[in-house]
Amino acid sequence: MSPRNSWLVLALLILGLGSVWLLARGVSTAWIDVEEHEAASAELSRSELKKNKLDRLGADSVDSAYGYQKRYFKGAIAHVVTQPPTVQLSIAVAQELATIEAFAERTNADYIINGGFFDPHNGKTTSHLISQEQTVSDPADNERLINNSNLGQYMAQILNRSEFRVYRCRQASVVERGGLEGSLTEEAVVYDITFHNAPPPDGCEIDTAIGAGPQLLPADTSWVEGFIDYDDGILFRDAIGSRQPNARSAIGLYPDGAIALIMVEKSASSIGMTLLELADFAKSLGITKLLNLDGGSSSALSVAERQTYFGLVDAADNPIRRPIKSVILLTRADR
Repeated sequence: MSPRNSWLVLALLILGLGSVWLLARGVSTAWIDVEEHEAASAELSRSELKKNKLDRLGADSVDSAYGYQKRYFKGAIAHVVTQPPTVQLSIAVAQELATIEAFAERTNADYIINGGFFDPHNGKTTSHLISQEQTVSDPADNERLINNSNLGQYMAQILNRSEFRVYRCRQASVVERGGLEGSLTEEAVVYDITFHNAPPPDGCEIDTAIGAGPQLLPADTSWVEGFIDYDDGILFRDAIGSRQPNARSAIGLYPDGAIALIMVEKSASSIGMTLLELADFAKSLGITKLLNLDGGSSSALSVAERQTYFGLVDAADNPIRRPIKSVILLTRADR
């Protein structure tokens, strides 16, 4: 039995929302700001890369050990962190944009990945954010989003984009002691990836919600969320360059409730991934739910002992340390 399967996890199937995971543990949260921006990145020619060599070096999936691994998939380098369901997940936000290394200096987390989208011009979000059961960020506060006439027809979709959620759920059970029956109420944490307007499961409240998108597994929701659009079957809108290989970041859930952080490089030795390739890679690892995070120059992953990997490099092959708004933090339960 693998380490992931050794954790006690109860899957809930509630009102067609798909599988979510009930975990008897706590979770800490902090404020986070997230937002969409239109990504633009020049495509790196596949013929310039040593694709076949990378594929031969790569493996098909992450093994059962928790922690960090560097993987190869179809000419791309992916940095993957896998943690058990009991890992402590928290969120941090900078008042002023900060690099992931600056976040790492101010936290005690084992693993840090860049979070949701943000507007680099005004620092405001275009995604909903809930922390400690309170709405702390509303897209209506971003005038650059709301007043953008080019996005008017997509506004309803933008405001209902996907988010990684942390629920707090109460579950009552009947216990018997000394011939007497009583009730016991326990609080649990539930992770899920769903649309902003989706109601929480019965008995649960939204503790934390991190907007990003689109969902990539179990299905790609790019069109539903207004990231892409077609005219007579021809793609004319692709807000985040989903079909171009690029640096990517994502957070995923395994069937047993374990969490995965994925950061894909785009450099002279790594072609990057399209969103479809990112989904295929995650599926090869056994991940069943996947949420795309901000990508491109925002992509960055900090692992234990403060080793940081960046998604893009400049012409001199130096990593691009882009200041970002938010990060997702994972702290091991055994610390």
